[in-house]
Amino acid sequence: MIILSLFDGISCGRVALERAGIPVKKYFASEIDKYAICIAKKNYPDTIHIGSVCDITYVGGAIYNAYTDVTYTTDIDMIIGGSPCQNLSRAGDKKGFQGDKSILFWEFVRLLREIKPKYFLFENVASMSKSNLQIVFQEFQKIFPKIYVHMIDSLDFVPQKRRRYYFTNFPFEKPKPKRKNLFEIFEENQIWENIPEDFLKKNPKIRQYSNTLGVYTLPRGFFRGSFNTVCPTITSSSWQHNNFLIKKENGEIFGRKFTPIECERLQTLPDNYAAGLSNSQRYRVIGNSWTVDVIARILSFLK
Repeated sequence: MIILSLFDGISCGRVALERAGIPVKKYFASEIDKYAICIAKKNYPDTIHIGSVCDITYVGGAIYNAYTDVTYTTDIDMIIGGSPCQNLSRAGDKKGFQGDKSILFWEFVRLLREIKPKYFLFENVASMSKSNLQIVFQEFQKIFPKIYVHMIDSLDFVPQKRRRYYFTNFPFEKPKPKRKNLFEIFEENQIWENIPEDFLKKNPKIRQYSNTLGVYTLPRGFFRGSFNTVCPTITSSSWQHNNFLIKKENGEIFGRKFTPIECERLQTLPDNYAAGLSNSQRYRVIGNSWTVDVIARILSFLK
């Protein structure tokens, strides 16, 4: 299958295709983040990187990049991607599809219309408004009469809350939950430190919670902090500084940050998939990624 991945990131789509057992003949990737491209190239040197989605068109059976003046003659069997969601999510500025990030949705629609591949898969946040959800559905329906959409939470696969809408033009079913617990994503031999008393006084919920293991999210703004047995959605913005593992043992309370490998496991990526970057960049590109097993589950319905 010949794939065009828009907003490719670190090529989680390629990992998912492999995991779903779908052979890839060629994989074209559109991405502008140099750190994400570095990781994609490290793991898949044969990927064909074609530049910004805003610079490419598809005419006469070829992808053309107007900025580089390079043409790639090829058919495309499937387009996959998830345009940036910062203007659609509850955590974002809610400017919708006119925001400077989420307006890139229209580039996905444009290329889908120009290419009209046999299949497509599009992902975006489940916290978008009903009106924006309707816009997405209707725009895809203008190109493909039959559209399928499900909201899937990564929590059905890993101990991470990550609710997303997935749109396709082929039928697929929601997974039956097979949840893992935090112990299953732990990296061994990590150092746990005693939590200082002044921190516990500022964050009394840690003492109040009865579980011996959990994730504490720091209070900020109007958010008062929380203690849970699963992780909040991994994001690209300082997530590792706001969320901590907490362990209660023999009357003492210990804590530590999630490691990059543990974050990779929360996205069902192979260990060290994003290694080679600084930790800050590694956390960021992982936070911008897909949960691979969710995508692989959807793609498995193509077989």
